[in-house]
Amino acid sequence: MTWSNWRISPFVTSIFFILGVLTLYWVLFNWITTWFHARHINIDDDTVNAWHGVIYMLVFVFVMQLSVVGKADSWEFVNFHLIAVVFCSFFLNDEFTIEVQQVRK
Repeated sequence: MTWSNWRISPFVTSIFFILGVLTLYWVLFNWITTWFHARHINIDDDTVNAWHGVIYMLVFVFVMQLSVVGKADSWEFVNFHLIAVVFCSFFLNDEFTIEVQQVRK
């Protein structure tokens, strides 16, 4: 598989790609929190998680978008972006609800 030639479906590829992204996230998060604790910097782990998660996802989404901009198959990377949004809401403990309003006739 290359950026221009898909040998497997983009959905299957996105699952393994996102697993790698999540693993890198947790390794970096654990390293950052260990670094803060080793230096006796008094900061809450949830605060570190929130800031690290937002910055990590911003970098991830912008790098992903910059790498596929102008290509014919750039729409196939929407799976990566959608999973990134789910990642942000789940791992940053951000709850959101989708309201469906009924239309009266």
